[in-house]
Amino acid sequence: MAQRDFEKFKQDIKSWMEAHPDKYDAFVEEVNGKSFEGIQRVYTLAMRLAPQLMAKAKQQVHGDLNRTEPDDSIFIADDTLAPQLVAEFRNTEKSSVVPAVLAWLYYGRCYETMVERLEELIDESHSRIYKWICGFMIKYVIRGSIRNKMRTREDWVQYRRERETSPLDAAIESLQPKEKEPQPKPGARRADTRDLSALIIADDKQRIINKMRTRLASKSGQRDIAMMKVALEEAGITMNCSVRTFRDALQAEFPEYAIVLERGIQRCYKFLLDTDARTGKLQKDVGEDRIIIDEIVRYFTDAE
Repeated sequence: MAQRDFEKFKQDIKSWMEAHPDKYDAFVEEVNGKSFEGIQRVYTLAMRLAPQLMAKAKQQVHGDLNRTEPDDSIFIADDTLAPQLVAEFRNTEKSSVVPAVLAWLYYGRCYETMVERLEELIDESHSRIYKWICGFMIKYVIRGSIRNKMRTREDWVQYRRERETSPLDAAIESLQPKEKEPQPKPGARRADTRDLSALIIADDKQRIINKMRTRLASKSGQRDIAMMKVALEEAGITMNCSVRTFRDALQAEFPEYAIVLERGIQRCYKFLLDTDARTGKLQKDVGEDRIIIDEIVRYFTDAE
């Protein structure tokens, strides 16, 4: 498709979105719903319009047989997709989902929504293979958006920064006059990239690492990892560090596991260190949380 034709096509899509706000809003609401029906409609449309591309994608994430990064062929498996999309948009029936999907893809939060839904699936799943597949698909979505020039690397960095900022922080920052960002000073503190061995204080590092591997095989949820971090620090087995440093060290040490994302672990870790309003104690020292943390401490301090 020539660049001029492509730009006209995008403008036609935008005109449709502006002329049919109710239809577009209904589709976006469906995509963001917990039932995944909207995502399923997008997937069904992709299977119909780009069967070769979808077959290639499915082949690269089939089971746990291929744990390699996606190659460029996954993006060029179906070179007839663009003409088909134009034809579908021009000749579509009023009830078709094609215009809404295209408007969502070009002008909506399509890539961010897909990443967020995949993160939810990772948090909810107990299958390591399923977690890995979802993590793979997150990379596929992000790289595809950059390759198609719909997003840039800077867009994704900004997206992550916005998610890490609380609504209150964002509101306060919006009141401040914008200033030029200061350049980092020589010798400024860099991101903590220590590996797991460096974080472990105990002498028998390999035994601790082996026990971590065994525990993660069955307990790898965000709450499990947050409690393990609290227990290890309490027992003096690992040094205090940020959730990001701990999570990244686990992922680097155990690439066979799809460690849940930092956001969920951070939420659980913060809850454990919050004060219980009823008892005045830290949440980690109350009820079932205390019992589980003590059990984790015994697990790692047991010499067997």
